[in-house]
This record gives sequence, structure tokens and C-alpha cells, in this order.
Amino acid sequence: MSGVEQKGRSIVIGAMTRHADAANSPILQQALPGLAAVPDSIGDPQVRNRGTIGGSIANNDPNADYPAAVLGLVDSEAVAQLAGEVRGRLERARAALAK
Repeated sequence: MSGVEQKGRSIVIGAMTRHADAANSPILQQALPGLAAVPDSIGDPQVRNRGTIGGSIANNDPNADYPAAVLGLVDSEAVAQLAGEVRGRLERARAALAK
């Protein structure tokens, strides 16, 4: 749930990764320096050292930097696959209720 890992061609950032840990991650600094720089503009040192990426994204504050940064990095194929899975689950649930 916490940390930054490289898995093949993907970089996985756990939701509980603190802003400061993301900023100091050698993986992010090398592969996605723009994303590694985002925490520098978030709140104050207390927020950067205690706040998490997952919390920032879940809060969906339009003034926050992570939601916009993440949207720019999202793999559209992965989003389409996820949307298809959700759509399939909804259709199965709807069919089950109709019985």
C-alpha cells in the first residue's frame, strides 16, 4: 500500500505513499521527474511528511496537484479496460436483480 516500485514498464505508487517519499523516490525522479516534483508545491512540510498520494487523489481537490498530474499519466488502455470491467459488473448485477 505504500512505496514506489517499478514493475516491468509500469510504475506502481501505493495509495499510502507519503508526499515526501514520492518526492525522494529515485524511481520517480528518474522515470517521471515531473511527478516527483509535485510534492514540493503541496502544503507545508507537515502535510508533505504526513499526507499521502491516495488521500490527495481521493480528496479530489481541484486546487491539488496530484489529480491533474495523475490524469495526465493515465494509460488510456488501462482506463478502458477498467471501465469495461465495471460496466460488465453493473450489467451482471442488473441481470441478477431482474430475475
